[in-house]
Amino acid sequence: MPGFRQMRTVHVAAALAATAGVAVVVGIAASRQPKSDERGARLFDEVRHLVATRSVDSMSDDSLFLKAASGMVGAIGDPYASLFSRNAIAGFLRNDIGNAYGGLGMSLERHPGGIAVAGVFQHSPAALGGVMAGDEIVAVNGTPVADLPGDRVSQLLVGEPGSGVDITFLRAGVPMPIHTHFVRAIVRPQAVPFAMVIGDHTGYIPLQRFNETADSEMASAVAGLKQHGARSFVIDLRGNPGGDVAQALAVSNLFLRAGQEIAELRQRGEPAQKYRARIPPLVRSEPVVLLVDHYTASASEIVAGALQDHDRAVIVGETSFGKGVVQSLFNLDGGYALKLTTGRWYTPSGRSIQRARTFDGAPDTSSNQLADLAPPAPRPRYRSDGGRTVLGGGGITPDVKVASDTLSSAEQHLAREFAPKAAQTRTALFDVARGLRPSVHGDFVVLPAWRDAFFDHLRASGVEVDRSTFDAAQPWVNRLLEQQIATIAFGDSSAFRRAAPSDTPLQRALTMLQHVSTQTQLWNLAERGVASGL
Repeated sequence: MPGFRQMRTVHVAAALAATAGVAVVVGIAASRQPKSDERGARLFDEVRHLVATRSVDSMSDDSLFLKAASGMVGAIGDPYASLFSRNAIAGFLRNDIGNAYGGLGMSLERHPGGIAVAGVFQHSPAALGGVMAGDEIVAVNGTPVADLPGDRVSQLLVGEPGSGVDITFLRAGVPMPIHTHFVRAIVRPQAVPFAMVIGDHTGYIPLQRFNETADSEMASAVAGLKQHGARSFVIDLRGNPGGDVAQALAVSNLFLRAGQEIAELRQRGEPAQKYRARIPPLVRSEPVVLLVDHYTASASEIVAGALQDHDRAVIVGETSFGKGVVQSLFNLDGGYALKLTTGRWYTPSGRSIQRARTFDGAPDTSSNQLADLAPPAPRPRYRSDGGRTVLGGGGITPDVKVASDTLSSAEQHLAREFAPKAAQTRTALFDVARGLRPSVHGDFVVLPAWRDAFFDHLRASGVEVDRSTFDAAQPWVNRLLEQQIATIAFGDSSAFRRAAPSDTPLQRALTMLQHVSTQTQLWNLAERGVASGL
């Protein structure tokens, strides 16, 4: 066998037959073993060079580096890490965080026929231009959009404030297309879409996201409700996926005394950092209930955890999602950005609420830690300021557990039928409501023909459900239709008023607040209710 000198390569002819057409090139490295980081860098450079120069399909260096960087992010096992392009980071800040952007102020919904308007932001160009929920977008600047992906349609609608855009709509009940010219403006999605006094003295505030204005919107809502006689508050965090941690700290400060700890952040290679309330609270002594569910996550759980640990709010509802890690956004060259999990946060009592998860970020139900759905595994126990037991390691456990919607056996059966086709079910519901919007009045009741239309849309969308199963769950089907129709026809606040009487967690909160004037009384009432099974 011939001798080999440093880095000499030889083609192994025999390998050609043995590998079914795969040409093998063998390289022999120097006797000196490089350090591990040198070996990794050398390997990467060699592979990149060979792919760039020898691969049958050519690819630019820029593309190779981008794919390599994306592969690196995907390989680290962080379900929340992402590498964003310039357009993608703009979409993330606009859609996921809810920050201000240049555009028209519409949320979109895809349905089988194209793209429809799911909602319109108050005071936006879309609202001022008369756009209504349920309108179908046919074309943008003359370009048909029915077959375009939803994110591509969004890109056509956003742009520099002051720039113009022409949109063609179809509207149920209007025979001709509607052509409208809009001027883009700064749009600020609302964290608090409405607020109202319920009953004699309870202020209700739905906080839907933690965007860049969440704290100021919350403060304005609290101040306005106080002027209208609110002496207690229900803060609704159900379905709130989180957002800006700084905003969560500021919102918590509206209820906590200056100096009280809100959260602690522990990061790799950095000293732990404690965050405390800096200013006097806006809600000083009024009793407070926080509503949470399985979709209350991340920044929302910071608020819930801080107020629970300091005995400042009674938590009502279902165990929250359990996301106790923090992502940081790093700006990179070329307009790219990297979102990376960089630390864990802890509540004032020292608990982490992070739940064990699968790689895709979904709860790992195999760990048996969905406390409201299965017998709980042992979880760390901590103490609130007042000595109450609070649990870590699996979301925020409510002080008063109340399921969002108690379904009958027949309704649960239909819900299981819907679950594998949730997106199609939602689209069918949306389409029925969109068609009914021109004909409904504020005091409408769900008619049998509407249920028939919903069933037909389900079948057309590929949701295979037996008619007898559908009919047996009529009360739940009616509620689904009522809520979607009211939302599209009359807006969020009207839909909320219609749904409130059957909202079990909300009604439990209101019942407790009717009988108390202080947070201490509320705690005593909640503990007596839990002890008695109420």
